[in-house]
Amino acid sequence: MQKLSKKQLTPEEVEFIYLNSLVYSNDYDKRINWDKREWVKLLNQCKALNNKISEPLLSPDSDPFDWLRTMGLNQAKAHSNSYSNQLYRYYYIFSSNAQIREYIENKINMSYNDFFIYATCLHMIYQNENYFFDRKYLLSIDKGAPFSSENIMKTLGILSITLSDLKVSLKKELRYDENSFNTNGLAGSEILAFTHLVKPIFEFNNKFYCLFPELLLHQFTSGIYYIAELYDPKCNLSNPFGSAFEDYVGLILEKNNVLKNLRILKEFPYQDGRNKNKTSDWTIETDDAIVFIECKTKRLRKESKMYENNEMEDENTIKESDTAKIAEAVEQVYKVYTHYSNNEIPGLIFDSSKVFIPIVLTLEEWFAQFPNINDKVTEIVKSKLKGENIALVDRYKFHIFSISKFESVVQIMFKHGFKYYFKELDSNKTVNEIEHSFDYKNYFEKEINCILTESIKDISKT
Repeated sequence: MQKLSKKQLTPEEVEFIYLNSLVYSNDYDKRINWDKREWVKLLNQCKALNNKISEPLLSPDSDPFDWLRTMGLNQAKAHSNSYSNQLYRYYYIFSSNAQIREYIENKINMSYNDFFIYATCLHMIYQNENYFFDRKYLLSIDKGAPFSSENIMKTLGILSITLSDLKVSLKKELRYDENSFNTNGLAGSEILAFTHLVKPIFEFNNKFYCLFPELLLHQFTSGIYYIAELYDPKCNLSNPFGSAFEDYVGLILEKNNVLKNLRILKEFPYQDGRNKNKTSDWTIETDDAIVFIECKTKRLRKESKMYENNEMEDENTIKESDTAKIAEAVEQVYKVYTHYSNNEIPGLIFDSSKVFIPIVLTLEEWFAQFPNINDKVTEIVKSKLKGENIALVDRYKFHIFSISKFESVVQIMFKHGFKYYFKELDSNKTVNEIEHSFDYKNYFEKEINCILTESIKDISKT
């Protein structure tokens, strides 16, 4: 690999080494019984290797599409922009709606609140570079719910797998091609999540190991969607799920509107002639801008999240399908603006001096701003709109953000102004400098501290 003229770094070599050593090392079972200091030393060296490998991808001389493909394939291991934001985001979405929460609890056979608290406790321990610990230690902290031995074993049952079972599964799952090593597979229209992603903890000789704490964080937060099979149409939870996400976006907006000087409106119905319509999920009105925001919980497939010249017909179909879903949301924003400009929305008086800013938010990360996908969305939207409305797409450029990105940049928008931020973004002048130097606030530290009791802090220090 070192001799390649152009290193193939998808995913990171450290994961390549880790997974292949699990599968093919004949004496791995013996080596795993090393002294803890030796084990931690090895894992720290893996982390150092990971950082060394990633650094060239961020240099000005690197191929940006190599970096993008790497990030697309390794999204689960990417650090969140804010630990407490990621924790609270998914805790709120999956627990605020009783219907969703009860469905999850029936699937995992325990309280979602207890699962969340104990999984967070596990992550804090692993994140502290305690890469493994003994079963006896876990059971010794039985202090009643949520820290009961029953909850401990149920949580580990959801998030862990034995080493022997992991080796068998990985040997079947790992795929190689000429240029890369892939840890996700495609079967028909579904992405198959590989075992080390679904079960980020493995157990051997009554010890529980976790090399990638980021995978664990991803799995017990956003991953509960798949653990509880919320994607199953039979559960009929798509509307409550979408509403919970919209409400979360509302929390973010209100947290930023500290001075209450901007008008923020949640979606409401209105009549367009004989037709019944709804405004965008959120509307923000400032002195010089009108912002319409659509929220999408569509779970995007891997191929739609990254740039890749893929010649497989079925994957191209997948790209177009997911892109079309996003295009529907973009189209809706422009249609609502047309009604607004015609003064057809009660309570929203049209002001031609205000710049229109259309935004679509996705729950998942998605690299939608790269030219090929962005142009495809534009093409679809223009084909759906009629007459003069087509010109709106060119006059008022749409913007697509993941909620994780939006949580950060919306703070800049509220402080410096929406019009200012997007003007700088379009001109590419100073927005990067502003984003890098901005003093971002932590939205939900107090809320997380209320959820995670003092006992978790005590346990994480042991």
